[in-house]
Parts: sequence; structure tokens; C-alpha cells
Amino acid sequence: GYKYQRTTLFLMGFTSATILTYFISLERSNLRIEYTLLITAAIGIFAGILCTTVMFCGLFVSGLSAGICIGMAFLLGFATLFAEYNTISIPLGVVITVAVLMAGAAVWWKRVILIISTCTFGGILLAAGVDYFIEDFLMMIYAWNKVFLLDIVDTPCFFSWIILGVWPLLTFIGLLVQFLKTGKEK
Repeated sequence: GYKYQRTTLFLMGFTSATILTYFISLERSNLRIEYTLLITAAIGIFAGILCTTVMFCGLFVSGLSAGICIGMAFLLGFATLFAEYNTISIPLGVVITVAVLMAGAAVWWKRVILIISTCTFGGILLAAGVDYFIEDFLMMIYAWNKVFLLDIVDTPCFFSWIILGVWPLLTFIGLLVQFLKTGKEK
């Protein structure tokens, strides 16, 4: 949150870099898992320290992370409720545009966007954790495949959508707590 801004920026940089590095190294590397985790942790710590010491870098990464989450949620809702798109450039363009707009807004309006981005990113991480422990990432894999036009193996049930509904609920609770109590400037 905003009250512990340096810690928040470290965790946003660490988490974002760790997730990105882990998935890239799983996809492109043939190293053993121990080496992959070591490389992932080292890059995450470096990115966290960079985001802590360079404030604008941390704000940019926090806005970028929240923008990617919001863009993916918009595309998932659009692809599920309305017509499907046929080209990969539409989801990539939407995700990149929303992420860059959110990152720019985070640099301009530091306090408000930092609160929004930490609530958004924290909510999606908790929802992904619930999805992992209950359904072994069924909803996250479905969302990724649906947005980026990949083959859908398992369709989610009603319970999966309830798990995904945890994300806006947690985001809303986090926004209430931070705007009403912990995120006030002194």
C-alpha cells in the first residue's frame, strides 16, 4: 500500500520480474528447476532493489503490472460475452495500450494509482493462489488461452467463475481499506 511505499515498490518489482522470468525460463530454457528458481530469484531481487531505489521505475512497474491485469480482465470479459476476434494483434494491442496508459498514470498521479495498482495486482495474485489450490490453475489457463486465441482444453464451471470473482472483491476491499484508513497522507 501507500503507507509503506518503498516496501510496496520492492514487492511489485520483485513479484513482476519473478513471474515474468519464471515463465520465460520455463518456456525457453532446458535447465534443471533448481537453476531456474535461482536465476528467477536473483533477477527478482535485482528488479525489486531497482524499483525501490529508482522511484519512477517502481511506479512505472506497478502501473504496468496493474495495466496488464486490467487489460487481460477486459479482454476475457469481451471474448467471453461478445464476438471472438480472429487476430492476435487485437489482444496484444489492448494489453499493451492499457498497461502503458496505467504506467504513465502511475508516474503522474503517484499516490492514487499506486493504491489502485497494488490492490489490483494483489487481488489477482490472491485469486490466482485460490485458483491454484482449488482447481490447479484451471481459470488462469482458460483466461490465458481465451485471450490469446489458443486451444481451450477445459472450460470452467460456475465455481471457477466464482473463484475469478474473488479478484474484484479483494480489489474493492483493498481500495476501501487504503483510501479510508492506511493510504491517507499526513
